[in-house]
Amino acid sequence: MPLSTSNSNGAYNRAPAKRWLLVWITTIVCAMTICGGAEAFWRSQDHQPSIRDTPEYWAWLRAGVSDYQPNHVVLLGASRMQLGFATEVFRQRFPGYQLTQLAVNGRAAMATLRDLANDSAFQGIVICSATSKHFSRTAWDAQQEYVDTYQNRTYLPLAIEANISWHAQSHLNILGNIRFGRVLK
Repeated sequence: MPLSTSNSNGAYNRAPAKRWLLVWITTIVCAMTICGGAEAFWRSQDHQPSIRDTPEYWAWLRAGVSDYQPNHVVLLGASRMQLGFATEVFRQRFPGYQLTQLAVNGRAAMATLRDLANDSAFQGIVICSATSKHFSRTAWDAQQEYVDTYQNRTYLPLAIEANISWHAQSHLNILGNIRFGRVLK
């Protein structure tokens, strides 16, 4: 079998000289155009920005109630507390209280209730929604992952990440409505 060799010293084998700044600017403009188009589409479909519930975001909210202030009202529970409690009505009727929603969809709140009870820095009020199955031993640790994230946090990075994430997700549909290339329902 014959072998072939080539001379790589020729001028035709060199990488072409490109204007890399122009390439980067074009890439950024294209990405912004695609994101802007997607954002316009979601808004035209009447989607509203929403914040994704993550243990890190929850831990940031949880840290905010441990400040020795008696005017905190913390909402605990699962989806019934998230969807069934009229937060705007509460804020209108009780303007001197800070309301914090720590309910987690599909998870009983016993781990969070236990954590707040053991926290001497929390001196507020808890409103907890629970069903009979939430009192079984198997449901007691349903929110433990969230409590552990709060307990093991490094506060400054957590606060920075949660704050940036909250602001971005509360203003941009594309961050809350698209996940891994699929539409969230």
